[in-house]
Amino acid sequence: MRHVAITIEGVLRDPITGQPDERGRELYHALANNYRVTLLADRNVVDVADWLFVEGFTKHTKVIAASRKVEDPREIRLKQIRLLRTVGDVDLVITSEPLLVDDFYTMGQPHLLFIQPKHLGQLPPRETWDELTARVDDDRRRAAALHDDEDT
Repeated sequence: MRHVAITIEGVLRDPITGQPDERGRELYHALANNYRVTLLADRNVVDVADWLFVEGFTKHTKVIAASRKVEDPREIRLKQIRLLRTVGDVDLVITSEPLLVDDFYTMGQPHLLFIQPKHLGQLPPRETWDELTARVDDDRRRAAALHDDEDT
């Protein structure tokens, strides 16, 4: 069964109000019917377990808590993904954190950026996005060139 990891904050829960995000809820339930779902928490599991149960998020296989030893939110998420990848493939990561796009791309980790404008944080600086776009374009050109070389 395919494995998907979903961040709680920003995808399932509005980080400002603490209320469930309805589109995130729909996405969760659609995926949970066909995928093994792991949730990525920014807090310890005890803090989120009751909220998940009360709000009807009960189809996931586990919750990976934030490490108490890591303070940087970006590093917390990367550590969670690395941990999951040690025990098997993670077919898709769904996150609301634009600054992780480059890291996931570098790791070769398929990901989906879930943007809910009403609780969106700051977007990455334009140069960062342009650099990532240029990298993706360069990789596509290299792949096309390799494909063309194989055909000749």
